[in-house]
Amino acid sequence: MARVKLLTPGPVEVPRRVLEAASKPVISHRCGEFRELLRRVTEGLMEVFGLSDGYVAVLAGSGTSAVDAMLWGFIGPGEKALIVAHGLFGERIAESLRARGAAAEVLTPREPGGVVDPEDVGRVLEGGGFKAVVLVHNETSMGVRYPWIRRVSEEAHESGALVLVDAVSSLAGDVFSMEEMGVDAAASCSHKAIAAPPGAGFVAVTSEAARLLRSDVPPSLSVKRYVEKYRATGETPFTPPVNTLYAVSAALERILVEYGLDKYIEMHRERAWRLYRGMPRGYRRVALSDETASVTVPAFWTPVPAGRVIAKALERGLRIAPGVGRYRERMVRIGVMGDISMDDIEELVEAAAEALEPG
Repeated sequence: MARVKLLTPGPVEVPRRVLEAASKPVISHRCGEFRELLRRVTEGLMEVFGLSDGYVAVLAGSGTSAVDAMLWGFIGPGEKALIVAHGLFGERIAESLRARGAAAEVLTPREPGGVVDPEDVGRVLEGGGFKAVVLVHNETSMGVRYPWIRRVSEEAHESGALVLVDAVSSLAGDVFSMEEMGVDAAASCSHKAIAAPPGAGFVAVTSEAARLLRSDVPPSLSVKRYVEKYRATGETPFTPPVNTLYAVSAALERILVEYGLDKYIEMHRERAWRLYRGMPRGYRRVALSDETASVTVPAFWTPVPAGRVIAKALERGLRIAPGVGRYRERMVRIGVMGDISMDDIEELVEAAAEALEPG
């Protein structure tokens, strides 16, 4: 069977050298070799998160696990959070918080592909009583990025609220800095723009925010436990995905040493904008403005059923994703993360054109 290359929102195409790193012999997570591995991974992630004073909890799990750990680590039963939601993953945040017993007030855009005006966030915050504002930096389900985190964080902190960010599909692929944006905690994972295999989730917290972490959380999701264990021993409290972390270490070296973070991010922007400018007539970008168009997961309304476009891409050895929910057959989502080339992008544009042909 021919190899299919992943241009999906995640997992992504993993470079061979990163895959090979994951094939190293398994080691104990209570030995010096593992502590050195975790140190390298943690320091690399701190740089990618834009955090010089804080901690990164490295968990076993998906991006969703990391987001849940972040949410439950700061927001407890009976507390209230304001969710800025532009699609499925914003809605999932509200779902998680309600399962926690917290109150979730959700702000949504006026139309699909739009974003919430930061002034609307400010007006809601004036009512007070919010423990946190939670945002998705890059909404994978809609191909929309939120460029005004800094503005929202200023309003949130003035009202006494924390700022928590889902950076699952933006970290290392879009400009993101916790310190520059005023973010108290952020969550991401191994298998999006970092371009390692699935299996590891990350929660980054500032030193100040770490003091507010809660203990009434299931052990496997307790960011507080992870922070305290790392500070005390340089280890994780429970068995981590050791071999995935070998891959993450190799992926971070590729990003930070071989490319440099700025250049690596720019590569994603160039790929995304080749699609935005090159998709055939009839395909419409979901994001309503250049500023809010995702640079990691471009999304397009399709003039033919999305399944037809996906099938034509598969014929060329490329796998892309449909829309989510009611948009499943009306939208395609294309991941421009991972070990792909501009030739792959060109091939996909040709497949999109072929899908419009009769027959």
